[in-house]
Amino acid sequence: MYSPPKSILKIVDSGDNIVYEATPNQTIAMKDTTAYMVTNMLQTVTNEGTGRRARLSRPVASKTGTTQLPDKSIFKGIKGNKDAWFAAYTPEMVGVVWMGYDEDQSSNGTPQYLRQIYGGKYPAQIWKYVIGGATKNLPAKSFTKPSGIVSATIDTKSGLLVSKLTPNSYTKTEIFDKNNLPKEISSIWQVVKICPETGGKATEYCPNPVEKILFTAPKESNKITGRGADSSLQVPTKTCTVHTTPQANVDNNDNKGKGNGNNNDGSADTTMNTPTDFTVSLNGTTAFLEWTDNISGPSVMYEIERWEETSNETKTITTYFNDVSDKNLSSGKTYYYRIRAVYEDKSQYSSWSSPVSVSVPAE
Repeated sequence: MYSPPKSILKIVDSGDNIVYEATPNQTIAMKDTTAYMVTNMLQTVTNEGTGRRARLSRPVASKTGTTQLPDKSIFKGIKGNKDAWFAAYTPEMVGVVWMGYDEDQSSNGTPQYLRQIYGGKYPAQIWKYVIGGATKNLPAKSFTKPSGIVSATIDTKSGLLVSKLTPNSYTKTEIFDKNNLPKEISSIWQVVKICPETGGKATEYCPNPVEKILFTAPKESNKITGRGADSSLQVPTKTCTVHTTPQANVDNNDNKGKGNGNNNDGSADTTMNTPTDFTVSLNGTTAFLEWTDNISGPSVMYEIERWEETSNETKTITTYFNDVSDKNLSSGKTYYYRIRAVYEDKSQYSSWSSPVSVSVPAE
């Protein structure tokens, strides 16, 4: 509901008689279901996003914001912001904090601007101090949920209802207006046989093909989430070009492990040393992987495979360095990692290292 702002709500005389009382002229600004979903999204800003410094022991919906410096000569070459905002509300109160300067320069001509200050920093802390103090003795309550709100578990890759093949790590329960609830079941996931040596779709002659649940990338206009670009989970666009005939398959198997340095099939070659001292440490929800480089040359890179204890889904990380970080792991889950060396042209691979596991504590 929208009500025009009023400074005076009521005036009473010395006998407590009402002399004036404002009568709100409310109009409907948006549907209650829309308002609830916007509030739900803004709670995510507080719980997981840029408004984390304003978290209280009650629901908080927030939005941070900054204003760039104006295009004026006095700000040329200067990095900073003109304004920093934090607007947020609980079920009981709303508050907006602004930080900035009324004038672009001081009386002596010095530029006035915010240095390393943004909405989610000091404005959010000020808001928490004021609103947190004002609501300290009030019982916490939730935002009122209208009857038209329903929830459903969706496939985060497609935005549609989950299918039997949708991996658990790509499902999420979301709220919807009951009139906008997705009705289609996601069809992007499929079981694909992959050649473990080349990474392409397996032919009938590939030895020991691996079955993986992969997805076909939606059209650009259908990428509901930013995770659509995760190429390690997409169905390969190319088919294995090494194991194309029964003879090729026999030849490649005969070459394996002989160490002649000419395994063009991408199989393990004993002349390529497997990385050693492979360790995984944990800091919060980020895993830090390190290993010793046993191969020299600018064309050497490293492939790391990661999988979960309860899932057959594999993620591949590629790097040219001797360490890498894997961020945003899920709490309460165990992850396994293994590494191998590979030439940049994919002509030779080392053997995989032994798996190393790390468990993220539950929250």
